[in-house]
Amino acid sequence: MIIEDDGLLIRSTQPANSSGSTGARLRISPVSSGGGYNTPRDNEFTLHAAYGYMRYGNRFNDNTGGHRFYGDDAGGSNRLILDAAPTFVWLYDSGSLKLATTNTGITCYSSCNSSSDGRKKEQVKTLDSALAKVLKLRGVSFVWKKQWEDHAIKPGVPQIGLIAQEVEKIFPEVVSEDSEGYKAVSYDHLAAPLIEAVKEVWGHVQGNTSKIEALEAENKALRVEINSIKAMLAK
Repeated sequence: MIIEDDGLLIRSTQPANSSGSTGARLRISPVSSGGGYNTPRDNEFTLHAAYGYMRYGNRFNDNTGGHRFYGDDAGGSNRLILDAAPTFVWLYDSGSLKLATTNTGITCYSSCNSSSDGRKKEQVKTLDSALAKVLKLRGVSFVWKKQWEDHAIKPGVPQIGLIAQEVEKIFPEVVSEDSEGYKAVSYDHLAAPLIEAVKEVWGHVQGNTSKIEALEAENKALRVEINSIKAMLAK
């Protein structure tokens, strides 16, 4: 079936792919010929039922059926790939892999930045009593329950972290709740109170250092006085 509208070709076929087999496919292309399973055109969209994938772009060359969605720009340097397994999402920028998700979590291959521009913020206040609050946090080791093993880096292997309900009592700003009532902790936001807690500790250290230096100076003066008295008594 071919439908042409203003130069756009829509073709529903069962063409031979690179391995010689056939499969139901819908291809939407800006040209009436060329392209194909391993040589898609720029701005071409393909829906392949036999292999179970969608593709948009021009740099796709995989007939394994692993990619469920593939999209890129004309140069192929900016890509989004969704897979069934084992890596579920790849994100490329300027030809470099920037982010990937697997069954062990999300990996950033460059920096993962949070928006933090001061020009976007108001009511900015320095955190107070950070040390006292941080000292109330409880770091734990744990194993995910059987029904939640998909959360684990390795099922059945102990991990370390915090308990969201406990954190919420101290820093409710870093705890969120999903539609089912399950809570999550934004660990990166805990950097702010940790920084202020370290500064408080350093303030205590500096204060104690000043006191120690003062006591040492006083002891030195007393020793001089004592030695002077001894010298007078020895005469």
